[in-house]
Order: sequence, then structure tokens, then C-alpha cells
Amino acid sequence: MPIRKRVDRRRAEALPAWRMVFQSGHDYFEDLADIGVPVDAYGRPDRAEAEAAWRQFGDLFLAECEDDFEPWALSEFGPPSGRHRRA
Repeated sequence: MPIRKRVDRRRAEALPAWRMVFQSGHDYFEDLADIGVPVDAYGRPDRAEAEAAWRQFGDLFLAECEDDFEPWALSEFGPPSGRHRRA
């Protein structure tokens, strides 16, 4: 029987706020405001902050991502840890 991965709850709590940004590059539902991340008038967070969040949460996002398209953050910043590659 395979071993189940443990999820770091602190990391998992911030992931929902970043999910839309990772998918599209924009925070359409204003979720980042709930965790104190400022966005511009178009719903885009600071690029450096988005990349840092991608490096921190990208592995969790890719593990649960079921979409057939390549997420914005993956095409923009590359694999979050260098270990995962999507076909």
C-alpha cells in the first residue's frame, strides 16, 4: 500500500488564495486580500511576490491540479522546485 503524503497545513491554508493567480496570472476573486497580498488595478500581485509564492506553494498546486492546460505560473516561472515537470 502506498504511503500517503503529509500536507503542511500552514502551506495548504495560503494555497487557495494563490490558486487563481497560479492558473491565470490574475486574482479575479480578490482572495489575496484575505492574506494581505496587495494587487494592482488589474488583480495582479507583484511579480517577485508571485514567484516567491510559486516556489513555496507550486508543488502543492501541481499535485492537486486537474486541468489539462499549462498554468500561468508554470509557463512564467518554470517548475517550482525543479523536480516536477508537466507534459
